Amino acid sequence: MPLATFAEVFNELGKPKYAYFTTKEPLCLKEDCIVQNGISIVLRILILCLLVCLPAAFIRALFSAKHKRKKNFIHTFSIVLLFSPIILIAIWVLYEIFGMGVNHIATKRQTEQLQANLENTIPDIQIVDIYSETGNTSGTGNHVDCLSSITFSTQLQKSEIEDSMSEFYTFNEWNCYVKNTDDGYYLFYINTSAPFIGNIEGH
Repeated sequence: MPLATFAEVFNELGKPKYAYFTTKEPLCLKEDCIVQNGISIVLRILILCLLVCLPAAFIRALFSAKHKRKKNFIHTFSIVLLFSPIILIAIWVLYEIFGMGVNHIATKRQTEQLQANLENTIPDIQIVDIYSETGNTSGTGNHVDCLSSITFSTQLQKSEIEDSMSEFYTFNEWNCYVKNTDDGYYLFYINTSAPFIGNIEGH
């Protein structure tokens, strides 16, 4: 099953906390950060519980040993010690998978929003190609980007396109711009940081 499809299960629970810095209005509201914050809190609580359970189990086992129950001591402590790394690894893997899914959904929404803005703003637009990518698009550092680009044709000039779309986006030379292609079309390019920017997909 694709990761984006897997992550759609969480779609109804809330959207990731993230405001795209190339847009004048955030695509995700602050009130929609429940899922990402909730997952982070739950993971921290689980890790904290494991860190607390280890010494607690050790103390309990020592107490049991004082009552000549050395077998219980060895058994209890061994089980906790054995399964703690497995549980921590499983939590980390699930967190990374969840983050990958949310990042792909964020890219999908960004691309769909860009397409909708273009079609609603430019009357004679003809879309030629839609491309999106989630990952380390620059190839440097360890981070995840949400890249969206749409190639289209219109009778408007580049400056007119930028003026029309400036209602939704703040243009710059690196992350949000419109340029002419070699075949006479326009390319609208957006590259933003993903909600889970440190996800393993960017390494």
